[in-house]
Amino acid sequence: MKELALRNSYYRLICSVWFRWQGDDDLDMVNNFHVYNGTTNKLEVMEDTIIDGWHYQRCRLDVTVNNDFWTVRFPLESHQLRFYIEPNLPASRVVLEKDADNSAYNKNIGIPGFYIVRHDTAEFTQKYDTSYGKNTDNEVTSEFMTQMVSGFTRNALSRCSERLCGCS
Repeated sequence: MKELALRNSYYRLICSVWFRWQGDDDLDMVNNFHVYNGTTNKLEVMEDTIIDGWHYQRCRLDVTVNNDFWTVRFPLESHQLRFYIEPNLPASRVVLEKDADNSAYNKNIGIPGFYIVRHDTAEFTQKYDTSYGKNTDNEVTSEFMTQMVSGFTRNALSRCSERLCGCS
């Protein structure tokens, strides 16, 4: 986690994204995906190999994700930091699958005042309500989602409760 800006409704993170597939030698996934509601600040290809017929690409992604934070419960709030990776190709060509065994977050991540409650990944299919002006059926894409849920730290919550309740 590089930055968390509740007031400005975004967060910025740097992460590794990898793709692995067999067949389709023309597929170049590190240059054919985007983060939904995100702006790529930097994308650096770290690895691009073929081993025993398996294509493997890994990149380091620096992305800013727009996110409306629910702050009604301030200062006792928690937030879901989700980001969605979507290929620039239709599901008839690319279907993303999660790599649950190898997906994780840095345990040393530091968000002042917050801690990570849980982390998970999922994949799903998205059908858009438009054909984007093409004379075809509406486009269907495959998406990968990762989520971190953060909560208010117990120490800060205790100090806040003591001041609110007048406890010592």
